[in-house]
Amino acid sequence: MEHARECRDAAVARKCKWALAAEKTHVRLFDEALAFLELKPDSWVWAARAFYVCPVCGYTAEEQQAALCRVCNCAWTRFEAVR
Repeated sequence: MEHARECRDAAVARKCKWALAAEKTHVRLFDEALAFLELKPDSWVWAARAFYVCPVCGYTAEEQQAALCRVCNCAWTRFEAVR
């Protein structure tokens, strides 16, 4: 991001910012899954479950949180369900 800012490439800097925000969500979900792995088999890790991914920035949500993506403002209707 710093290099993109130095080069005054706003589009690249914006996409790097989006990627960083999306990866923070992925880390949280991964850490949550690791914490539950040793729990009983009915924890959410073992249950079939949908996640919703923004096609623009990759932000991942467990459920609809707003009409727009929290990171890039993409419409929620464009999110893809991943099961």
